[in-house]
Amino acid sequence: MRGSTDAAPVAAVVSVYNESEDALERTLESILAQTMQAERVVVVDDGSDRPLQIRDGIRRDVEVVPLSDNVGLAGARNRGARLTSTQYLLFLNCDVVLKPDWLSGAISFIESDSTVGAVSGTIVPVVGREILRSWRLQFLETKSHRAGLRAPTPVTWLVGHAVLVRRSVFEEVGGFDEKYRCAAEDWDISQRIRALGYSLVHVPSLIAESYELASIDRLARKNVRNAGWDIRENGMQRPCAALQPVRRLPATLSIFRLLGLGVARNLVRRRVRLLPVDIAVAVRSTTLVWRASNRSPSESV
Repeated sequence: MRGSTDAAPVAAVVSVYNESEDALERTLESILAQTMQAERVVVVDDGSDRPLQIRDGIRRDVEVVPLSDNVGLAGARNRGARLTSTQYLLFLNCDVVLKPDWLSGAISFIESDSTVGAVSGTIVPVVGREILRSWRLQFLETKSHRAGLRAPTPVTWLVGHAVLVRRSVFEEVGGFDEKYRCAAEDWDISQRIRALGYSLVHVPSLIAESYELASIDRLARKNVRNAGWDIRENGMQRPCAALQPVRRLPATLSIFRLLGLGVARNLVRRRVRLLPVDIAVAVRSTTLVWRASNRSPSESV
């Protein structure tokens, strides 16, 4: 393993499905460049349609676990976790790049309080038009990743882009629920961890960059997911069931939230330049929800 000789009792699990070579290598490089190294780095290839390509300089420092069938994001993460026995588990999306002190900061924080079940940090979007990245950061990320906070804060939901979990807690809740094949697995496990009495903490100083493209369609899909709907990404996402409310929110309530919250928030905060993005995302979001409510359970998007 590269970097510092200090080893953290952590296994990093990265689940991939048809992602680009560049995206995966960026993420793996950021794990291997941590000031405190993970004991193991496990890449779970969730039945990709094409062979996984990792250059030799990285491949020798990671373990690749190929799955013959696509089991979904939650299932792939569970399989990676079961292959390890470290005290902590780091789950990371392959479009995310950690700052070098991310792991050491997360370990330091979680070890300071035995009641903390999992920690995550600030996600900073770096790809796409500036106005779309700004909208994502001020609306989606403030809601989901709590980018606006300045101090470690207990939250109700840690989004799974980059999250460190105690193994004992992960095993106590039974891991990720594998019915969530392509979305909402992070929301679900967050609720189950809290139900056991553990806290989830957002630590703003833990910085990770997201290389996921900020576009109207992707922002709308994230918006719909945050309103409680399971949705498939274009092309790259794992196969999943038809759009349906994973948190059992009435469709009318979901649509009201989608249409109203972003516009109201930006009007109150006088972010007039973001209003066109509000409108575009609301229109696309409403289209996605309408399509979801008019599909049979056997259909997919």
